[in-house]
This record gives sequence, structure tokens and C-alpha cells, in this order.
Amino acid sequence: MSRKLYVGTWSLSMNPMEKGGYTGIYVFEQDGETGALTEIQHCVFQEQASYIALSPDGNYLYATNEDRHAHGVRYSGGSVLSFAIDPDTGMLTQLGDIQSLGAC
Repeated sequence: MSRKLYVGTWSLSMNPMEKGGYTGIYVFEQDGETGALTEIQHCVFQEQASYIALSPDGNYLYATNEDRHAHGVRYSGGSVLSFAIDPDTGMLTQLGDIQSLGAC
């Protein structure tokens, strides 16, 4: 039996899209017998994915990001993104995002 793992990533680089920078959310499938991981999806977006959480029913994934200028608003504190999880494949489809207004 395999399972899906969701990993939010961000880069220490000022430009996460530059070579060697990681950004977005990765979806992996883990082999239940060997524990081996296989990447099945990489959701690339300019923002740096920080915290991620699954909905209690496992149908949705939510992620915060560290984009300090979300939606063109300086120091807006980033945003929260929502994704639907395909029940058969585990792959993500972005549904939307909203400003978090959590700037310090």
C-alpha cells in the first residue's frame, strides 16, 4: 500500500526561482513496502510555501506562503492558498488564494 506526502518548500535565496532554489509544493508517493519516495507533482508558484495542512476529510490542502508583497500589496503578509486533492492520484489542483494580512 502506498501513501501520498505533501511537502511545502521555500528557498533562502532572494529569488526562489533561480537555479538551485526550491519553491512551491511537492507531492510524493511513498512505497508501503520499501519506503521509497517518487515525486508525482511539483506545484510551482512564485511564493514560498511555508505551513501546509490537510482538511479533516483529506480532500483539501491549505498552504501559507511567505510572499511579503502578495497581490501587489507591499508588506501584506503573504497569503493562504487552497488546493483540491484528487482522491485517485493525490495530485493537487489550486482552487484559490487570499491575502493573510499577517505582516509583522
